[in-house]
Amino acid sequence: ANWTPALVNMFCDVCVKEIDCRGKPHHHFTKSWWKNVMDDFNKRARVSYNRGQLKNKWDNLKKNYLLWKELIEKDTGLGWDCIKKTADNSWWKQKIHFSLF
Repeated sequence: ANWTPALVNMFCDVCVKEIDCRGKPHHHFTKSWWKNVMDDFNKRARVSYNRGQLKNKWDNLKKNYLLWKELIEKDTGLGWDCIKKTADNSWWKQKIHFSLF
């Protein structure tokens, strides 16, 4: 699947709409939930992604969100800018430097 930023936003909107309408039972979505999301998303986006492609995207978005949340909440010296919604440049330079070694 080719996920442009616009498609990701659309997918998130469809998921939020479905959660608002039907809720999220337990810790996973039902087959009927995924079918509704798939049908609505494919219609809006004019694509034909299958349930597996959508679930993979959901899982990746969730993984990235949890990583981001951990960085925001636990990483000291982050220098998070709430207006720009980004970390301070010096934090990124240090993080990249230590990641390379």
